[in-house]
Amino acid sequence: MIRCQTPLDGSENYQRPNDGSSVAERWFNLQNAHEEERRIRDRFASTLAISASIIAAVRLARDENISRPSPRLTSVIHDSVSLARMILDKIIR
Repeated sequence: MIRCQTPLDGSENYQRPNDGSSVAERWFNLQNAHEEERRIRDRFASTLAISASIIAAVRLARDENISRPSPRLTSVIHDSVSLARMILDKIIR
C-alpha cells in the first residue's frame, strides 16, 4: 500500500478520507473524474471550433479570394475565435 505523507497540493492540513473506501476505489473515482473533465473540455473545444468557423464564414462570405493567407484573413479568424470563446464563456457561467 502506498501512503502519501504530504498532499500533492502542498497544503499541510491533509486528512485521508475516512469513508471506508479503498485506495483502488478512490483511484478509480479519480480516473473517472479526470475522464469526465477531458470529455467536457473536448466537447467545448469542438463547440468553439464550430462556432468560430461559422462566425468567420459569415464575415468572409463577401470576400472574393480567401484561398491565400492574408492579414485580413488572419485577423477575421482571430476575431472569430475570440468572439466564439467569449460567447461560450458567457453560456457556461
